[in-house]
This record gives sequence, C-alpha cells and structure tokens, in this order.
Amino acid sequence: MGIARRDYGADSFFQIYIYADAKNTTRNTLFVDQASLSLGRGARDYYLNVSMFTNHMNAYKKYFLEVVKILVEDAKIARSVDSIETSIDAVIVFEKKLAKIIVPEDERRNSTRLYNKKVIADLYHFMDDIDWIAYFRLIAPSEMVDMFDNGTEIIVAEIDFLQKVMLL
Repeated sequence: MGIARRDYGADSFFQIYIYADAKNTTRNTLFVDQASLSLGRGARDYYLNVSMFTNHMNAYKKYFLEVVKILVEDAKIARSVDSIETSIDAVIVFEKKLAKIIVPEDERRNSTRLYNKKVIADLYHFMDDIDWIAYFRLIAPSEMVDMFDNGTEIIVAEIDFLQKVMLL
C-alpha cells in the first residue's frame, strides 16, 4: 500500500493528506480519512442505488474493461476477456461493500465530529495489520521520515470507518 501511495498517489482503504489544523491554523496536520471509491467522492449512491444507476455502473464496467485490456496488452500479459471481466466484477463487488461503510457526504458536514485528534499509536487500535510507522515513513519525503513515531499527532476523520474496513 505504501509503495502504491508513494509512487502512484493511489490510496486504498483510507486516505492520507496534510491540511490546516482547524483548532490551530498556524500548523498543518496529518489527516487519516475514509477511502474514496474509484468513481470518486460522492459516488456512493452509484454503487448502492442499483435501480437508479444501472446505466452508470454498466458504463463504468465497460470503461474499466477497456482500460484493463490496454494495460494487459501493453504489459504483454495473456489474459482472456472473461478472466478480466471476472476480476472487474470482483473489484466492483468489493467496492460495493466499501460503499456500504463509507460515511455519506451529507453526514460529513460536522467538522467537530470529523476532528478526532490522536497519535499514530492509536491507529493500531483501528487497523492493527498495518505497520503505521513504516507506512508513513515510506510515503513521506526523505527529509521528513524521522518525524514519524508513535507519538506523532494526527487527526482521524472517520474512526468508525477505519474499524469497519478491517472487517471486509
């Protein structure tokens, strides 16, 4: 996950960003937030409201297939279209599960609820399978790697999400 984030800017099960601390605007703080779906923030309904967004999801699946076919061809990997479609279906099934636990945008308007000051050591209570210190040091610029330890302050925006994503 750290390499995907560092080299490609790809977040997976959570987002990491630096933003002004709402309670101390003289400093920027590291934020840990819920994941974003492939179709972007606010796309939760596309995954969950099947009757309303069937055409959108079919278009997404078609686009996804075309992109993967190009990548497979460029990488000179032998994969059948059926195999690719099966993989895409599995990704979409997982994204639907993720959509169910993502807090909707209209419930994220309360900045007080989203401001949960923690330290990196607290993240192990939510997601203990991740070596958080190693992760942050991997994604950070080289001149900042020594800034991360278990006592480094962070803001966790969606605590419930972090707990639920580990159950998927």
